[in-house]
Amino acid sequence: RPGSHGPPPTRRPGCPDAPQRRKIDHFLSLTPPDVPLHVLVHGYGPPDDFARRLRLAVENNAAGVWVNRYGYLGEAKLDAIAAVGTS
Repeated sequence: RPGSHGPPPTRRPGCPDAPQRRKIDHFLSLTPPDVPLHVLVHGYGPPDDFARRLRLAVENNAAGVWVNRYGYLGEAKLDAIAAVGTS
């Protein structure tokens, strides 16, 4: 759609936990131990879904998480980042 900059902030991406975990584990298995792998988490979607995907991204042996904002981060999502980062 011309002029579109991604999905609306209320739409859930729709990918369940298990496929995301498998994808992260697969790429970690392909990455040499001395190469840092960061998991990308998009900032779109409702805050609870963003928090779920963020938790999935940090619950592994990746070197870190990159949050791709797309201008969708508000207070609730920033709070989710703080909560996941301190747990």
